[in-house]
Amino acid sequence: MQKSTTTLPPAPKQSRQILNINAEVLKFQSLSDNIISIGSLIPDEEVDLTFESSGKIVAIYFQEGTSVKEGDLLAKINDKPLQAQLKN
Repeated sequence: MQKSTTTLPPAPKQSRQILNINAEVLKFQSLSDNIISIGSLIPDEEVDLTFESSGKIVAIYFQEGTSVKEGDLLAKINDKPLQAQLKN
């Protein structure tokens, strides 16, 4: 920014007071609205999940942040070995 000071002559038919005016020349430039911070995120709620059997998860039936209730199917494990045992 450039600063300049200008003294204006007094206006006619008024007191002879000197006015000092400060002026700045502005130029256009880009502004950034990024915020960089270090910290930790803490969830509002946390739930421990337990399963009746272990295995590889083959499907997930919810999305992060979705509300669920007791009894909702959340995931499916690979049940092919169990299905094979039932056929025998």
